[in-house]
Amino acid sequence: MSKHAHRHEQTPTVGMRHPERSLAALRITVGLWFLKSIFTKLTIALIAGFIPMPVATARWIETMPKLVTRYAAENPIAGYKAFLLGTVVPNEAYAHLTALGEVAIGLALTLGLFTEVGALFGALLVITYGLAVQHMSPAQQGFHVMLFAMMVAFLFARAGRVWGVDGWLARRSEARSFAQSFAKSFRWRTRSHTHATRAGIALILVTGLSVPVSVVRGQRVLVSNEGSGTVSMIERNAVVATIPVGNRPRGIAVAPDGKHAYVALGKDDAVAVIDIATRRTVDRIPVGADPEQVAISPDGRTIYVSNEALDSATAVAVNGHALRFRVAVGREPEGVSVNPNGAKVYVTGESDASVTVLDAVTGKSLSVFHVGARPRFMEFAPSGEWALVTAENGGTVHVIDVRRDTVVATIVIGDTATKPTGIAISPNGRYGYIANGRANQVTIVDVPARAIIGAIPVGQRPWGVALSRDGSTLYVANGRSNNISVVSTAQRRVTQTIAVGERPYTAVVVP
Repeated sequence: MSKHAHRHEQTPTVGMRHPERSLAALRITVGLWFLKSIFTKLTIALIAGFIPMPVATARWIETMPKLVTRYAAENPIAGYKAFLLGTVVPNEAYAHLTALGEVAIGLALTLGLFTEVGALFGALLVITYGLAVQHMSPAQQGFHVMLFAMMVAFLFARAGRVWGVDGWLARRSEARSFAQSFAKSFRWRTRSHTHATRAGIALILVTGLSVPVSVVRGQRVLVSNEGSGTVSMIERNAVVATIPVGNRPRGIAVAPDGKHAYVALGKDDAVAVIDIATRRTVDRIPVGADPEQVAISPDGRTIYVSNEALDSATAVAVNGHALRFRVAVGREPEGVSVNPNGAKVYVTGESDASVTVLDAVTGKSLSVFHVGARPRFMEFAPSGEWALVTAENGGTVHVIDVRRDTVVATIVIGDTATKPTGIAISPNGRYGYIANGRANQVTIVDVPARAIIGAIPVGQRPWGVALSRDGSTLYVANGRSNNISVVSTAQRRVTQTIAVGERPYTAVVVP
């Protein structure tokens, strides 16, 4: 009798193991899905030259802001959109947090170690991801809803007790293992998950709230001073270094990794190379006569310049200084830009009101289109699908369809005396900020509406403009005032003026 009773008592218990194993298999599958970030988003960096530490890859640091900007463009939740563009996009810390967070969640679920904590943070991560993309498609909504439901199941079903370290620790705890003794000594046995969760949330909040402030305060801007032969380095809205570079520095381009800046030296027929960390000129690249502006390829291997005196454009290798090509373009070329995917180079010709499109590898002319009189600067939208070109003597800004390389709209900025030059485009692609030379102001253009919506008085003869990555701060190089206007784009007013060298021409924000 006792044997039969014993047999019947065991049967339900054995039967209950099957759904628990199924849940464990689902937990491990989801954990492995998160763990793929080890290969796609994570690498090892050496701190102080010898201490290994996991960090986000350079590719993920570069890619994440572009993805978030695209997700946020049409996000209907205004507050969350502002958070993405104003806090997440400009701060590299979030690339590290997402990469490390996904790997930590993947380890917790795959190993069944601190499963409840991993599932809780997994649910929070899924919510943040879901809010970013929920407007894009029903498929995105469904995926994140299902993933969130799984996290809730893992959280409350003690999913780590089967095929997991949590179960092994629980069984060991009955024998008063070292792990239990260690836990009890710190009163951790019953409250460990609560404390870990609170600590993790506190860490995220502290990091998320403090990093944006420090990054904004530490924004680094480079300004070429044409009359002084120098580049001013600005940090925390103050000049921290003045770097001699050569004769008539104008255009500046910063390498994608933010380590070097390249400055076109019109009277030296060269491009100066600045080591940004050491704040000094470390190289000089011959590029042909009279370079006006400079651009760099997305891979950081090639620089392109417009040679005004030669009516040509030149491409030179950064390492080794090998000439890749020199080709004829429009007359008196000024602006030079590389589209975001690195396939095409655009060169503005001042005297014939042209824009020449070149193959970025061979220099072959792909097409030529015409804009207003004396085109100067060209800037691409974050999406890379369109661009703006200013026509200084025409008093116009032209919207370019980059896929077809045609003008799709012309926006009149003022009369021919206003002289629009430098361009900056907001991270969401809506606003264009145009340096309006002789008007001594920056004109704000609503690009989709093709309309002027405001103007901000700045110094005398603004030429170059640069926008912080979150779009909150605009830096304006005032060529005749010898200073930089720091503009709040939200308040649409100058909040500070920074004295620099003589005739500042270009301002660039260092990533």
